[in-house]
Amino acid sequence: MKRAETGRYGCHYSTVRLHRSTLGTEIAMNEVQTLTKAALRLRLDATAECLIVVRQAIEGAAQAHKIDGQLLNDLKLAATEACSNVVKYAYGDGHGKLWVEFDADPREVRLAVCDAGAWREPSSSEDIEHSGMGIPLIEAVTSSCEIDHDASGTRVVMAFDRTAQPPAEVGIEND
Repeated sequence: MKRAETGRYGCHYSTVRLHRSTLGTEIAMNEVQTLTKAALRLRLDATAECLIVVRQAIEGAAQAHKIDGQLLNDLKLAATEACSNVVKYAYGDGHGKLWVEFDADPREVRLAVCDAGAWREPSSSEDIEHSGMGIPLIEAVTSSCEIDHDASGTRVVMAFDRTAQPPAEVGIEND
């Protein structure tokens, strides 16, 4: 299914150029003037192999914005969980695409993961026992997480507060 241009966290955009990664995954490279500094848009085959490409791309974009430490770890965790849900659930046994958008400013980092597949509610308590931790993990590491699904697919839009103070380290004082 070809997606129309919308961008900016809607993840519905067409590809300008494709770059084939070392894993054979297509990465959409949009025209630079349409993106802010180090903003990132990916269009990938929704396969388990794409997860490492997403993590590496997020890390590169984050480093360009001088994001490291716990925030970088949280970004990669949330991206991995959201993309894993696309790979596992969005297309059933079929093939499909996933879209990732990353953007940052001095106050906030925004990350969106989208697909053109079908939303899948857990069908039994067994499903919940064997999975179901992805969305709670995402919600635990983000300042906000919005999930929207309709006939055109699912969009998970996450925000991370760059101004939040990291938790104080707990340690034992030596006398």
